[in-house]
Amino acid sequence: MKIDRRSFVKAGSSFVALGSVSGGCLSISEYFAPDYAKLQKENDLVLRENYIKYLNDGDARSFDALERLDKAFKKVLREVRETEVADPGRPAVWYLYNMGIVVKSADRTFAIDLVHPRAAELAPFLDFALITHNHGDHWTKPFYNAMNSARKTVVSNFLDNFGVKDLLLKGGFTRAEKTLTFGDVVVKTRRCDHNKYLVNFTTFFEIHIGGFTICHTGDCSDFAKLKLSRTPDLWVVHPYCGMDVVKASKRAVHPKKVLVGHIEELSHPKNMWRWSYKDGLKVKSNLEAAGFAAVFPLWGDRIM
Repeated sequence: MKIDRRSFVKAGSSFVALGSVSGGCLSISEYFAPDYAKLQKENDLVLRENYIKYLNDGDARSFDALERLDKAFKKVLREVRETEVADPGRPAVWYLYNMGIVVKSADRTFAIDLVHPRAAELAPFLDFALITHNHGDHWTKPFYNAMNSARKTVVSNFLDNFGVKDLLLKGGFTRAEKTLTFGDVVVKTRRCDHNKYLVNFTTFFEIHIGGFTICHTGDCSDFAKLKLSRTPDLWVVHPYCGMDVVKASKRAVHPKKVLVGHIEELSHPKNMWRWSYKDGLKVKSNLEAAGFAAVFPLWGDRIM
């Protein structure tokens, strides 16, 4: 069902109540069609250098797109703090930006590939974090430092941290296939290629929360290495990294729902690796035509 924005705002409390009871998606974009053309124009005004300055100092400099990204972070931060998850097999999931998500289970809260100038503010509410690979659109030093100084585990294939030492090498830096347990969350690490030059550069994560499974493949380029032990309830994927997402869904991943990520990543120039909303919607449409449920979220959307 799609309704206009005015009706959504008028009935907003009803939708929130519905989402909190059913455990369904609380994304506003599920209820009204976003003005993608307007959002695209706002994003296009943000040059790579504008975004890098914002990432470094948090000043949106009156760019509408960056102010939206600020509001998205405030929304996610508030909802992570306020949301209580009662169902051990039904986590809450928020999409922040690019490939960054925050997940809250009944027992643990964690983030994957979190990038935002204020990301460190989430550290006190996280139990651990996961990073797929060493590219600046998938991790930032301030966030890592905040987690590290709090002696919380950050799992990656290129960083060590205090958390790994506290957990006797159960987390932190790993280039091996491992199974890590954090309360009710079980994380399986695997490796895949970013491209033909960056072989085994990316760690992808298969995450079990009770009977619920999340697969986050970061910037994987080939589904041949996506060996999973369970069918994921949610697959977070970069659809323009060399992988045919529809073919991968049919042959390897078999997801119940796909989150189309890595769209409108503003640290990339507009003519190079900054895929548009049109590109994201095309992938979503192709997946749905092939019989797969898909979501193309906006910044700050709650997915589950």
